Amino acid sequence: MAAICAKRAHKASDGACQPAPAPFRLARMTEEEIAALRLRIAARLAELEAEDATARAGREQVTLDQTSVGRLSRMDALQRQAMSQATARRRAAEIARLTGAARRLTDAPDN
Repeated sequence: MAAICAKRAHKASDGACQPAPAPFRLARMTEEEIAALRLRIAARLAELEAEDATARAGREQVTLDQTSVGRLSRMDALQRQAMSQATARRRAAEIARLTGAARRLTDAPDN
């Protein structure tokens, strides 16, 4: 049975704490790798912005006019709206992570 180190929360097979993995270091990357990473981040951000623009209609307010659609249709529309809103929240979180990564790449000291 593997013990869990209280300090670092890494599983250890012999009961001893394992050192935490080495943090990601930009100093180990070449300029070409950093440039490629910036391009990948920019491409993914553009892709997410495009997805957000196309999915915007699914997040609009659902009309609840009983004369135009039935009860099950309204329930389905509300469920689709909720799913679209949840996807938008996940997309926004990914955009925030990627924007932060791009900022860290820009602000990183040259080593």
